[in-house]
Amino acid sequence: MIYPLRKWLAPKPAPEHSLEWQNPVKTDFALTFGTHIWRIPWQKLDPGYFLHLLDDQELKKAGKYRNPEDQKRAIIGRGVVKELSASYLKTSHKNLNCSTNKFGKPFLAKHHNHLQFNISHSAETILLVFGFSPLQIGIDIEKIKLDFDYLDIADQYFSDSEKDSLQCENPSKQFFKIWTRKEAIMKALGKGLTDELFTIDVLDDTVDYFIKYNLRTFELNEEMIFSLATPSKLEQIKCFDYELLK
Repeated sequence: MIYPLRKWLAPKPAPEHSLEWQNPVKTDFALTFGTHIWRIPWQKLDPGYFLHLLDDQELKKAGKYRNPEDQKRAIIGRGVVKELSASYLKTSHKNLNCSTNKFGKPFLAKHHNHLQFNISHSAETILLVFGFSPLQIGIDIEKIKLDFDYLDIADQYFSDSEKDSLQCENPSKQFFKIWTRKEAIMKALGKGLTDELFTIDVLDDTVDYFIKYNLRTFELNEEMIFSLATPSKLEQIKCFDYELLK
């Protein structure tokens, strides 16, 4: 049960970081440091373009979605992952050994472990992040809306201080800031949603959970918010609007 506090006692949500999106150039794929975030307009792309990039198992998995839009998003998401990974690694997509762990997190084989990636989607947006080290990285994006019992979710998965922080001017944004940070950590670890989430307080930009994670939250637009989690410092972030590679 969440007990309301007086608003003047509660902290305001911290301002989110701003991003500058750009079109990629060839030299961007030569970088071996920093963090790259890709914004993928999947609804404007043709899934047929990406079919040759997927193996039989990946196609079978995408085909399990009953909703055609979900199938399309799955094909494009995995196709872009393989296309960009091959470009960073200067190899063919056929040489990539992509797999998933028991929680469904995709990853590259060990001989490519200096390139890490993670993918997240919400509504019409897919975000893909790459990190250039053996350290796992996580990303989670959500649409800012509170048309559900978010207080019940907070009771289950938020720490006391996180629940207190919801007594602010914009509880929607604060809720999803906390939620995307927790999800980004779980995705970096390659784990599913766990009952341990309430023990992870993500109000600060660093958190110790097995290892030290650095957190950063961004507003994509007025309706979308996303967070990054990585053991390395979140510096030299570059953001790209995806376009078909020539």
